[in-house]
Amino acid sequence: ADENDLAKIIAGAVAIGIIAKAVDNKQKRKSSSSTTSAARAGQLGSLDGFGRTNDGRRIITGTIRDYDRSGPKPGRGYKKTPLPRSCLRIVETRRGDRLAYGERCVNRNFKHASKLPNSCETVVRTPRGLRTVFGAQCLRRDGWKVARR
Repeated sequence: ADENDLAKIIAGAVAIGIIAKAVDNKQKRKSSSSTTSAARAGQLGSLDGFGRTNDGRRIITGTIRDYDRSGPKPGRGYKKTPLPRSCLRIVETRRGDRLAYGERCVNRNFKHASKLPNSCETVVRTPRGLRTVFGAQCLRRDGWKVARR
C-alpha cells in the first residue's frame, strides 16, 4: 500500500473513534437523566404512558410564575372587554363603507389598546391628513368584542 492508502486508513480509524466516543457520551447522559426522572417519578407514584400517576393525578410540563393581579380578570381576557362604541367610525371607500375604530380614540379610551393586532391596522388618507384605524371586521375575526352598528 502506498502512502495515500495508509493516510485514508488512519483517517477512517480516527473518525470511527470519534463517533464511538460521541455515542458513549450520549448513552452516559441518557442513563443519568433517566435515573433523575425515575427518582422524581418515585416521589409522585409510578407513571403510566399518558402523563398520569397511578393515583390519577395529571402531570403537565410548564413553568410557574407569580399571579399578576393587575392583569385581565380570570376567564375573561382582554379580548372580551368590549371596545368603546364612541370610537367606532365609518370609513367611506370606493368599495363601500367600512366600520373601523379610530386609533387615537382607542388609545385614549381603551385600557388594552396596545394589544390590538397590527394586522388590523390601516392608514386612511383623509383631507385632514393620514389617520390610522383598526378594522372592526378584522378585530372581530381575531376574537375581539366589537360594537355593532
